[in-house]
Amino acid sequence: MLLTALSVAILAWAFLEASFWWMAPDISICIAYVQSPAHWRKFMIVALVGAFLGSAVTYAWAHSDPTGWEHAVSGMRFHSQQNIDRAAQSLDDPGWAIVKGAWQGIPYKLFFGAAGEQGRAFWPLAAWGLASRALRFSFSLAVTVGLRSVARPFSTRRPWAFSAVLMGIWIAMIVLFDVVINARL
Repeated sequence: MLLTALSVAILAWAFLEASFWWMAPDISICIAYVQSPAHWRKFMIVALVGAFLGSAVTYAWAHSDPTGWEHAVSGMRFHSQQNIDRAAQSLDDPGWAIVKGAWQGIPYKLFFGAAGEQGRAFWPLAAWGLASRALRFSFSLAVTVGLRSVARPFSTRRPWAFSAVLMGIWIAMIVLFDVVINARL
């Protein structure tokens, strides 16, 4: 039951982040890992499926209603017009741009929305997007594995409390990212 609930939550979170929401799904994978470490591969795959489906919706939405899409996403955290423009301008080299964008604060969905607006091919971007997400999800999971090993007695006896600590760290990183990195963009 817990495994199913965690998987559904990850799928929904990844889908929503790739389409309508601003909070990255990495933390959901990490929390699920703490609850059920043996299933980390499943959590990664479910997150990638959710991200793919969300990016397809974003692409189709931006292609059919560019003004509506830009209006909806420009009000989200990290979704400034400047980031939308940066994503749109980088699509001549979408592979490197989407990989780099994941580490520079340009949300994944902006590349798909910009590609949809411009009528660019979906599948090459989707392949690079999945590779980029897999890389970032793996990094987040590796950090969680390291933190969990350092705090093993606590993390194994009280996994939900450790998950709350992870969420606090994640929120602190988002604030730091917003204040420090995005302020320079």
